[in-house]
Amino acid sequence: MPIEDDSFGVGQEIEPNTFVGSREGEADIPHHYTNIEELNKLLKGFSGTNIQKNQYHIIIDSKNKVVSRVFDVLTFKQ
Repeated sequence: MPIEDDSFGVGQEIEPNTFVGSREGEADIPHHYTNIEELNKLLKGFSGTNIQKNQYHIIIDSKNKVVSRVFDVLTFKQ
């Protein structure tokens, strides 16, 4: 997830930019927050990489809405 996501910094940090307990219902799931530069470094050995930054609006109920900022990544390794 991008570091601009609303849940960045929420929960217990277990390593740099990685938090547990940042989202309701996902208490034990670690979430790592990153940027385009880090993703490009991690995916350096892949070809055909396409990284898009997106926002998804999730309606929980009539009073609660969540905006999830994510990176959608499409890549392959030959």
